[in-house]
Amino acid sequence: RDAELLRELAGGRVVAVAPAGAADASLPEDAVLPDGVSRSDVLVRTGPELVDRAGLDLAAASLPDVLAALDGQEVSVAGVAATLDVDTAAAHVRFHNLGLIQQVLHALTSPALVYLLIVGGALALLFEVFQPGFGVAGVAGVALLALGAYGLVVLPSSLLGAALVTAGFLLLAGDLALGRLGLLTAGGTVAFAAGSVVLFTGPPLLDVPYWLIALATGGNLVFFVGVMTTVLRAQGTQAAAGAEDLVGETAVVRSMLNPEGHVFAGGQLWRARAPDEVGKVKAGTPVRILGLSDRLTLDVEPLDADAERNRESSSVP
Repeated sequence: RDAELLRELAGGRVVAVAPAGAADASLPEDAVLPDGVSRSDVLVRTGPELVDRAGLDLAAASLPDVLAALDGQEVSVAGVAATLDVDTAAAHVRFHNLGLIQQVLHALTSPALVYLLIVGGALALLFEVFQPGFGVAGVAGVALLALGAYGLVVLPSSLLGAALVTAGFLLLAGDLALGRLGLLTAGGTVAFAAGSVVLFTGPPLLDVPYWLIALATGGNLVFFVGVMTTVLRAQGTQAAAGAEDLVGETAVVRSMLNPEGHVFAGGQLWRARAPDEVGKVKAGTPVRILGLSDRLTLDVEPLDADAERNRESSSVP
């Protein structure tokens, strides 16, 4: 409830709870602190103060005190009101450690981690989009985005923020595909940064730190303007050189050409395009390589079309 107190708690402060009714709510001189924690890092608050200001249900100094405080509490179970009846003398407390899956899902309640998963997954997936085939980066990108999407569902997130972040990535990728890196890149960067700021809603402790947003925005620019531009330039040079040796060779369709898809030739997977008049070319069909377009895509045609032309030429008197 208290925004100032929540900001203090979210800032990494260690909380020491003074006994209720204590005359001096300060840290004792002989208090033993964890390694790396100084007295200035400790935030001293009383239990009732935390309940009133932070919106907690209760504050207790020990587990028996928690059980005693829970006795008689009104709760709602599956929509049905109930009163807790806790026998503190007969209660047998058991602790269960979270399993691996539960630990992963619990970690996804951190807005900063969810934000990094979304950014990393999107970059990995976009990297794969600009490469022939679908490999490790693509699988990793899909997995990271799935975890990030789960985090967006369980945390109070903004649909507008998610839309702006998505639009930012699409604008950056579109400008990279066009090879211009101009107005769309600037617009994508602004959209990504704005969406990152409003991605999560709720109390201040759920905000993504501004330094992390700035780091991610700068990382996007380095990735699209620096890394991917260099990768595509090198890829284009290698592809053009390798495609010259493939002209006239036979390839095998790996994913349906409609009219574009992928073929396997020269020990590599290539994007390929069949003539529009041919229609769909099914996977497994042998095709002949005619050349390389300016988009690093092989121009191919089915071998039966080549055979049909040979029959027509031989029938001409």
